Amino acid sequence: MVALIYVLIDPRTGEIRYVGWTNRTLERRLRHHIREKRTFHRGRWVQQLRRENLKPLIRLVQTVPLVVWQDAERYWIRFHREQGCPLTNGTDGGEGSLGRVVTEETRTKMRAALGTGPGSRPKRSQEFRDRQRLALLARVNPATQEAVREKISQTKTGRKLGPQTPEHRKRISTARKAYYERLKNVSFV
Repeated sequence: MVALIYVLIDPRTGEIRYVGWTNRTLERRLRHHIREKRTFHRGRWVQQLRRENLKPLIRLVQTVPLVVWQDAERYWIRFHREQGCPLTNGTDGGEGSLGRVVTEETRTKMRAALGTGPGSRPKRSQEFRDRQRLALLARVNPATQEAVREKISQTKTGRKLGPQTPEHRKRISTARKAYYERLKNVSFV
Protein backbone atom coordinates (compact mmCIF):
# COMPACT_ATOMS: atom_id res chain seq x y z
CA MET A 1 0.00 0.00 0.00
CA VAL A 2 1.10 3.54 -0.67
CA ALA A 3 0.48 6.93 0.86
CA LEU A 4 0.01 10.08 -1.16
CA ILE A 5 1.62 13.23 0.20
CA TYR A 6 -0.26 16.24 -1.13
CA VAL A 7 -0.52 19.99 -0.77
CA LEU A 8 -3.56 22.26 -0.72
CA ILE A 9 -3.11 25.47 -2.65
CA ASP A 10 -4.99 28.74 -2.23
CA PRO A 11 -6.64 29.40 -5.65
CA ARG A 12 -6.56 33.16 -5.04
CA THR A 13 -2.83 33.48 -4.41
CA GLY A 14 -1.31 30.21 -5.60
CA GLU A 15 0.34 29.74 -2.19
CA ILE A 16 0.73 26.32 -0.64
CA ARG A 17 -1.33 26.40 2.55
CA TYR A 18 -1.41 22.80 3.79
CA VAL A 19 0.60 19.57 3.53
CA GLY A 20 -1.19 16.30 4.22
CA TRP A 21 -1.31 12.62 3.40
CA THR A 22 -3.94 10.10 2.38
CA ASN A 23 -4.15 6.47 1.37
CA ARG A 24 -7.30 7.18 -0.66
CA THR A 25 -7.67 9.22 -3.83
CA LEU A 26 -6.79 12.91 -3.86
CA GLU A 27 -10.30 13.78 -5.04
CA ARG A 28 -11.84 11.99 -2.08
CA ARG A 29 -9.47 13.67 0.38
CA LEU A 30 -10.25 17.10 -1.11
CA ARG A 31 -14.01 16.46 -0.76
CA HIS A 32 -13.41 15.61 2.91
CA HIS A 33 -11.48 18.84 3.46
CA ILE A 34 -14.26 20.86 1.83
CA ARG A 35 -17.04 19.17 3.86
CA GLU A 36 -15.40 19.30 7.28
CA LYS A 37 -16.44 22.05 9.62
CA ARG A 38 -13.52 22.59 11.96
CA THR A 39 -12.51 25.58 14.00
CA PHE A 40 -8.76 25.22 13.62
CA HIS A 41 -6.62 27.14 11.17
CA ARG A 42 -6.95 24.88 8.09
CA GLY A 43 -10.69 24.46 8.62
CA ARG A 44 -11.26 28.20 8.90
CA TRP A 45 -9.19 28.79 5.75
CA VAL A 46 -11.19 26.23 3.74
CA GLN A 47 -14.49 27.63 5.05
CA GLN A 48 -13.38 31.13 4.01
CA LEU A 49 -12.74 29.81 0.49
CA ARG A 50 -16.17 28.17 0.46
CA ARG A 51 -17.83 31.45 1.39
CA GLU A 52 -16.17 32.93 -1.70
CA ASN A 53 -17.44 29.98 -3.81
CA LEU A 54 -13.90 28.68 -4.19
CA LYS A 55 -12.20 25.48 -3.18
CA PRO A 56 -8.53 24.70 -2.56
CA LEU A 57 -6.51 23.09 -5.30
CA ILE A 58 -4.91 19.77 -4.45
CA ARG A 59 -1.61 18.58 -5.92
CA LEU A 60 0.31 15.36 -5.42
CA VAL A 61 3.81 15.92 -4.08
CA GLN A 62 5.10 12.40 -3.46
CA THR A 63 3.98 8.79 -3.37
CA VAL A 64 5.63 6.76 -0.59
CA PRO A 65 5.16 3.35 1.01
CA LEU A 66 2.47 3.53 3.67
CA VAL A 67 4.91 2.60 6.44
CA VAL A 68 6.96 5.80 5.99
CA TRP A 69 4.25 8.40 5.39
CA GLN A 70 5.01 10.17 8.71
CA ASP A 71 8.61 10.90 7.71
CA ALA A 72 7.59 12.08 4.26
CA GLU A 73 4.89 14.37 5.64
CA ARG A 74 7.29 15.86 8.19
CA TYR A 75 9.87 16.43 5.43
CA TRP A 76 7.43 18.27 3.16
CA ILE A 77 6.02 20.41 5.98
CA ARG A 78 9.53 21.41 7.02
CA PHE A 79 10.51 22.03 3.37
CA HIS A 80 7.54 24.31 2.64
CA ARG A 81 7.93 26.20 5.92
CA GLU A 82 11.58 26.85 5.05
CA GLN A 83 10.40 28.15 1.66
CA GLY A 84 8.20 30.66 3.51
CA CYS A 85 4.82 29.12 2.72
CA PRO A 86 2.10 30.24 5.15
CA LEU A 87 1.05 26.70 6.09
CA THR A 88 -2.07 26.04 8.12
CA ASN A 89 -0.61 22.81 9.53
CA GLY A 90 -0.83 22.94 13.33
CA THR A 91 2.02 20.48 13.87
CA ASP A 92 5.28 19.33 12.31
CA GLY A 93 3.42 16.36 10.81
CA GLY A 94 3.28 12.65 11.42
CA GLU A 95 -0.06 12.62 13.31
CA GLY A 96 1.13 14.02 16.55
CA SER A 97 1.41 17.25 18.38
CA LEU A 98 5.14 17.59 17.85
CA GLY A 99 5.86 21.26 17.23
CA ARG A 100 2.41 22.44 18.27
CA VAL A 101 2.47 25.61 20.33
CA VAL A 102 -0.13 25.45 23.09
CA THR A 103 -1.27 28.63 24.80
CA GLU A 104 -1.45 28.87 28.58
CA GLU A 105 -5.24 29.16 28.34
CA THR A 106 -5.38 25.85 26.45
CA ARG A 107 -3.05 24.23 28.97
CA THR A 108 -5.37 25.32 31.80
CA LYS A 109 -8.37 23.82 30.02
CA MET A 110 -6.46 20.58 29.42
CA ARG A 111 -5.45 20.36 33.09
CA ALA A 112 -9.06 20.92 34.15
CA ALA A 113 -10.29 18.20 31.78
CA LEU A 114 -7.71 15.75 33.11
CA GLY A 115 -8.56 16.55 36.70
CA THR A 116 -5.13 17.88 37.63
CA GLY A 117 -5.79 21.56 38.02
CA PRO A 118 -8.21 24.18 39.32
CA GLY A 119 -11.77 23.65 38.12
CA SER A 120 -11.18 19.97 37.42
CA ARG A 121 -13.90 17.37 37.66
CA PRO A 122 -13.89 15.13 40.73
CA LYS A 123 -12.27 11.73 40.30
CA ARG A 124 -14.54 8.71 40.17
CA SER A 125 -14.32 6.50 43.21
CA GLN A 126 -12.86 3.02 42.92
CA GLU A 127 -16.25 1.62 43.94
CA PHE A 128 -17.94 3.45 41.07
CA ARG A 129 -15.34 2.22 38.56
CA ASP A 130 -15.74 -1.36 39.83
CA ARG A 131 -19.53 -1.19 39.42
CA GLN A 132 -19.09 0.15 35.87
CA ARG A 133 -16.66 -2.63 35.01
CA LEU A 134 -19.03 -5.29 36.40
CA ALA A 135 -21.95 -3.82 34.47
CA LEU A 136 -19.96 -3.99 31.24
CA LEU A 137 -18.92 -7.56 31.93
CA ALA A 138 -22.52 -8.53 32.72
CA ARG A 139 -23.73 -7.44 29.31
CA VAL A 140 -24.28 -10.35 27.00
CA ASN A 141 -24.08 -10.17 23.24
CA PRO A 142 -27.61 -11.18 22.14
CA ALA A 143 -26.25 -12.99 19.09
CA THR A 144 -24.49 -15.46 21.41
CA GLN A 145 -27.70 -16.49 23.15
CA GLU A 146 -29.07 -19.77 21.83
CA ALA A 147 -32.67 -18.53 21.50
CA VAL A 148 -31.61 -15.50 19.48
CA ARG A 149 -29.39 -17.61 17.22
CA GLU A 150 -32.28 -20.00 16.63
CA LYS A 151 -34.62 -17.13 15.72
CA ILE A 152 -32.08 -15.71 13.27
CA SER A 153 -31.66 -19.16 11.75
CA GLN A 154 -35.43 -19.57 11.30
CA THR A 155 -35.69 -16.14 9.70
CA LYS A 156 -32.99 -16.95 7.16
CA THR A 157 -34.14 -20.49 6.40
CA GLY A 158 -35.54 -20.76 2.89
CA ARG A 159 -34.61 -17.19 2.00
CA LYS A 160 -34.02 -16.80 -1.72
CA LEU A 161 -30.91 -14.96 -2.82
CA GLY A 162 -32.35 -14.23 -6.22
CA PRO A 163 -31.80 -15.96 -9.54
CA GLN A 164 -28.28 -17.38 -9.62
CA THR A 165 -26.79 -19.37 -12.44
CA PRO A 166 -24.56 -22.34 -11.66
CA GLU A 167 -21.57 -20.27 -12.86
CA HIS A 168 -22.49 -17.46 -10.46
CA ARG A 169 -22.77 -19.88 -7.52
CA LYS A 170 -19.39 -21.36 -8.44
CA ARG A 171 -17.77 -17.87 -8.49
CA ILE A 172 -19.26 -17.11 -5.06
CA SER A 173 -17.97 -20.42 -3.70
CA THR A 174 -14.49 -19.82 -5.11
CA ALA A 175 -14.40 -16.28 -3.72
CA ARG A 176 -15.45 -17.45 -0.25
CA LYS A 177 -12.84 -20.21 -0.23
CA ALA A 178 -10.14 -17.71 -1.24
CA TYR A 179 -11.31 -15.30 1.46
CA TYR A 180 -11.14 -17.94 4.21
CA GLU A 181 -7.76 -19.10 2.93
CA ARG A 182 -6.43 -15.52 3.23
CA LEU A 183 -7.86 -15.28 6.76
CA LYS A 184 -5.78 -18.27 7.81
CA ASN A 185 -2.62 -16.30 6.99
CA VAL A 186 -3.60 -13.12 8.86
CA SER A 187 -2.06 -12.47 12.24
CA PHE A 188 -4.06 -10.31 14.66
CA VAL A 189 -1.22 -9.86 17.17
